[in-house]
Amino acid sequence: MSRIIKSRRAVVLGVVGALAVAVAAYAYLTTTGTGSGSATVSASASELSLHSATVGFANLDVTHTVHILADNPNGSPQAVASIDVSVAPTNADCPDGSFTLSAANVASGVNVPKNSTGTDVGQVDLTLNNISDAAQNACLEGAKLTYTGNAS
Repeated sequence: MSRIIKSRRAVVLGVVGALAVAVAAYAYLTTTGTGSGSATVSASASELSLHSATVGFANLDVTHTVHILADNPNGSPQAVASIDVSVAPTNADCPDGSFTLSAANVASGVNVPKNSTGTDVGQVDLTLNNISDAAQNACLEGAKLTYTGNAS
């Protein structure tokens, strides 16, 4: 008889144990919660300055390669991922369509060293087109390039 009691006790303990595991698993898988966190940045970065030399033209149908330069006043290096480039004539009397860029976006990938000036981060070809039915003397003064970029 003692053997039957021991065997029943083992069955009861096994069922209770399995039930406890099932309840714990259910509670773990169905529990929701909330939380919060915070982070700090060691230093804030100021923006890079992108620029190039002024481009002047002596003739029509001429292309100049313009080097895009970056100044980094930050205390840490920054990478220039890409640069969007647009062009406008220096003189308002220059007709629309007089200038063409080889690319409106330049992939750079160049790291600009900390506290540096004049790092070459890309280049674009600028062409003064010959528009046969327009006076383009005002275009010979050159063009102004505008840059916006993505740095990381």
